[in-house]
Amino acid sequence: MTPYTTFFLTGFFRRLPEEILDAAVIDGCSPASLLWRIVVPLSVAALATLTIVNALWAWNELLISLVLLQDDSLRTLMVGLTVFRDRFSINVPVSMAGLIVALVSMLLLYLLGLR
Repeated sequence: MTPYTTFFLTGFFRRLPEEILDAAVIDGCSPASLLWRIVVPLSVAALATLTIVNALWAWNELLISLVLLQDDSLRTLMVGLTVFRDRFSINVPVSMAGLIVALVSMLLLYLLGLR
């Protein structure tokens, strides 16, 4: 996910108007002040978008966790549901209860992001 984030932010920061940055420098902004007073407020929407996309990617990530995490106590919720479904016979009500737990956390993140 890091390559996508880097690509997205690079494109966003290249489209920031140079005139605004130049005007801030002329007004006496230091580089740190330019970053925190101009660039960060302008990039709030892009950072919020990437936060949501990265959270969903990390939450739904299955392959790496399934391969690398062999201990059951370290597995993520999605891997646990997959392994539970494969290890035992398909118990639909229990699988659906686990999926609702997985859904509720992302739904709460979505509702917190609404205006």
